[in-house]
Amino acid sequence: MDDGDRQDRSGAEWLQIGHSASVKELPAHPYFLVVYDYGTGGVWVRLRAESIDAVREKYPELVVIDSRPPSMSPDVFEEIQSTARIVDVDSPDDPFLDALRRSRE
Repeated sequence: MDDGDRQDRSGAEWLQIGHSASVKELPAHPYFLVVYDYGTGGVWVRLRAESIDAVREKYPELVVIDSRPPSMSPDVFEEIQSTARIVDVDSPDDPFLDALRRSRE
């Protein structure tokens, strides 16, 4: 995929994400930076959803991050924001979200 195919989060009608030969189209929702804090670290993901409330309702174990934590350097925060995987909130087959759902059982 070239940069012309990629749209930023503010104006995207869809976003293509490719892994190997598979390409997936995601709906035109904004994404929210979230973290799953497991005690000794965290898993960071950019979660595509209609709203923060949709994220919190579906995955209450995730923390939505709307600003840089005071203990984190600006460089580290920017790196996390730009490199965290983008996952759709309704993805039925994402390993991370699947693990969260299974942990509730």
